[in-house]
Amino acid sequence: MISVIIPTFGRRNTLSLAVQSVLDQEIKEPLDFEIIIVDDASPHPVEAPSSDDRIKVLRLEKNLGAAGARNAGILASRGDYIAFLDSDDIWLPNKLQRQISDFLSLDAKGGTGLIASATSFYLRNGITNRLQLRIPQEACAVSIFVSGCWMCPGSTLVLHRQTIERVGLFDARLRRLEDFDWMLRFAAKGGTLRVVREAGAIIAPSTGTKYKPVHSAVKTIKSKHNTDDYGRLTINQRRLMKSYLALEKSLASYSESRYFRACLNIGESFTLAPRRSLSLRKYWERSDDIPPDISQRYRRLMAQSKNTSGDNR
Repeated sequence: MISVIIPTFGRRNTLSLAVQSVLDQEIKEPLDFEIIIVDDASPHPVEAPSSDDRIKVLRLEKNLGAAGARNAGILASRGDYIAFLDSDDIWLPNKLQRQISDFLSLDAKGGTGLIASATSFYLRNGITNRLQLRIPQEACAVSIFVSGCWMCPGSTLVLHRQTIERVGLFDARLRRLEDFDWMLRFAAKGGTLRVVREAGAIIAPSTGTKYKPVHSAVKTIKSKHNTDDYGRLTINQRRLMKSYLALEKSLASYSESRYFRACLNIGESFTLAPRRSLSLRKYWERSDDIPPDISQRYRRLMAQSKNTSGDNR
């Protein structure tokens, strides 16, 4: 069984599209799925957008953030495989089939080891404002994972339950960057990121984030880098990690219109890791060739997004 974890805070309209995109999955393997919607203490309780008996709503009495909500979903799940989907994103019909087929192929060759599976995804380019296909780079080296979080794990990642048991749950102290932290711990355990090159998801553009939770998350992650959580990072790996975290702080500062602080954070990032570009674009291939049906799905998602409220989950 595949357990699909969808954390949400509000976002009823896009949640309906997200859930439907899971129900529309074309799975040929002898596997079924369950959908666990984790209502992270929304002001108005979330209801299942469908009567399908594979859907379960788990309501939290206290808001825990994305990390805590995903953890609650994992602990309530029954599947051998765990898949994540943010409530403002959608999957394409063959997403799960392609990833599970890849896992089963590895099993047939002698075992999957510590594997995380991601897919390519569609995301709006923040500069051109046009939809773009991004194909993430596969990776197995800590030195790559410390440089950023380029695979959109919140809506593309599929893991075997044993992988989560070995790496651990998300750090519930983190209100932001919890996916970066988890992937870094995954890499420190010897994990490998595999990527299905066919597109599997359409990602809604971020509406920005507040500086305070990002700053707090950065402090927590930095405090962990000398512990066994990260397998004792080398000096160069710590420098790359801090450069990426400074970039995240700059983006949060910019979203609050604190441009001077954003510039200081960017300067810190470049000082730690001199480079020609701010973005993580070297970690993915890109294509601007967008099929008409994908554009239509994206427009529908954006139309629903304008009619809802909530955070970026």
